Amino acid sequence: MVLVGLLALGFVAVGVLFLMPSGQGKPPADSSASPVPSGEFQIVNINAVSSGYDPQVVRVKAGQPVELRFSAEPGAGCSRVLVMKDFGVQLIARDGTAQIARFTPETPGRFVFRCGMNMYQGTLIVE
Repeated sequence: MVLVGLLALGFVAVGVLFLMPSGQGKPPADSSASPVPSGEFQIVNINAVSSGYDPQVVRVKAGQPVELRFSAEPGAGCSRVLVMKDFGVQLIARDGTAQIARFTPETPGRFVFRCGMNMYQGTLIVE
């Protein structure tokens, strides 16, 4: 009887692994993104995914205005909210439409951005 139970548990575990959507439960690749210069703004794109933010690390230049474009994949969950308290930014991505915030980071440093529940975090590096 115990053997049957263990076999059933094994089949369930294997089934879950094969049925889980690709990328779910995995953190985004450790990537860093630099802004794309566009006229007067440094353009930064951040996408909310089911496991946090992509990219998790963003670099910008101090003293130059930033245009943050924030969007979310359908299964993003609470990461569809992006909060940067240091710059007064709070965005909620809805309906596949990019949300935009503009600010100018004056002081070099590392600043955290996060979801509303503080489950997912990323870093804005101002150089």
